[in-house]
Amino acid sequence: MSLEAFKELVDAIGGVEFYVPQDMKKKDQDPRLNIDLKQGHQRLDGDKALQLVRFRGYPNADIGRIETQQRFLLALADQLLTVANVPKLPQLVSIFAERVETDLSFRDLQWFARKVMDLDAETDITVATLPIAGFGNYQGHNYVYLAKDNLLELINQTINPFKYPITAGDISIIRLQDNRSG
Repeated sequence: MSLEAFKELVDAIGGVEFYVPQDMKKKDQDPRLNIDLKQGHQRLDGDKALQLVRFRGYPNADIGRIETQQRFLLALADQLLTVANVPKLPQLVSIFAERVETDLSFRDLQWFARKVMDLDAETDITVATLPIAGFGNYQGHNYVYLAKDNLLELINQTINPFKYPITAGDISIIRLQDNRSG
């Protein structure tokens, strides 16, 4: 989804009620990338919502950003899945069709949109952060290492479509190895 599509989607539903967890300020050479939000409960339009999800200045770095993005996506889903937005469905599908790269037809998108409108944001949508075992650096790039056992537990509790538990042998995690001596 493009940044413009994100803003259009938020604007199309009349903005999103959200509690901004801290003051957010960032000046950029390109004024379109400036961030200026005050802490507190407010209705975010598309531009302000994009500022929120782009902000990186949390005390706990990317973890804070991820948590805020997850809370915002839940608030967006909650707002989107209201009866008041049912008449806006064609407009929302058009935004997706024009701004999201997909091989789905317009009809397919409409079908999925109707199915989404049957969801309950409180009970049918789950967000999670992958459990991490630590951080590392490989060839100048920073990485997060997954906690495999905790990951299996998360998968089995949330997205496992089978009647039996997924085991370590069922999943593949890329393992980076630095063979430099030292």
